[in-house]
Amino acid sequence: MKATLVALLAAGAIAGAAAAQDDPDQSFVPGPPASDQTPPPPPNDNTSTVDHGSRGSYLTADMLGDQLAIDELNGAWIGAWTRRPGTTVFDAVWHNQQGQEAHDVIRLVGISGGQVTFRRDGVSGPAGGTYTGTLGPDGRTILGSASWYQPGWVWKAVIGGPAQGVSEQVRGDQSGQDHSSDHGSDRSYQASEVPLFDNWNTAGCGLTDTASLDLRARTHVTRVTLWYNWRAGEDAVRYTVSSLGRQVGGGTLTRGDCDPYQSAWCEARDTPDADLDSGRYTFRLESGRVCQNDGSGGAGFIKVWGYDTGR
Repeated sequence: MKATLVALLAAGAIAGAAAAQDDPDQSFVPGPPASDQTPPPPPNDNTSTVDHGSRGSYLTADMLGDQLAIDELNGAWIGAWTRRPGTTVFDAVWHNQQGQEAHDVIRLVGISGGQVTFRRDGVSGPAGGTYTGTLGPDGRTILGSASWYQPGWVWKAVIGGPAQGVSEQVRGDQSGQDHSSDHGSDRSYQASEVPLFDNWNTAGCGLTDTASLDLRARTHVTRVTLWYNWRAGEDAVRYTVSSLGRQVGGGTLTRGDCDPYQSAWCEARDTPDADLDSGRYTFRLESGRVCQNDGSGGAGFIKVWGYDTGR
């Protein structure tokens, strides 16, 4: 196992989202519904309202970097917002789990302390929707909601990556000209994060403290989710990772989206951002409360996302 896996030991956990009251529609396009209201004019491309406030984590426009990796509705739509150089305007692209693609323009409207607001232009849909979010304690993660979301729906942005959404490739133009507004004409978009392992099912659960997965090639793992029965007041659980009988890493899983009818059953999530060789890996939690059943072969429920590094 390469030394890079040590990153697992220090991986930052993402704060959990509120319990969803409705399952997101996988065909949902990430944008506001139609509205008869006329949206306000967008701000100037080169300005944003910044108020550093007096409490909590602080955020500035410069801290947003060149790209935000986006996760809407817990993986229903994964994408990237890429900043146009010298502006507060982002070209956005998303892919859903069925491979559908959406594009739009996102504008930074304002920042106040750790609070940030973006407005979606509606290039590929109705205009006027806003994203609002709060900077997390890790200084890289923004978590929030959008004006067209149902209660419990959440969007997440990771400043500067990891590139868990979409990487951009420019084709057929070596002139260096700016084509950032040419949606789909001179650009192609390629998803970089894909599901790697998923043994979840809808049958009833027993409990276990382990979950295993098999990787067929050297892989960069971006995020991991287990289905866990949380105790009252519990919002984090530590884990270790082993391969071939040797511990190779570990970290902390945090409470995420929950079953709307059984609030103790919620996701346990982490973002390892680690390189793993091919082989079998076993996650062992400090508490034996991971869902398992015959449908998962007696193994704990685990989902893993990432991409083949090709090495």
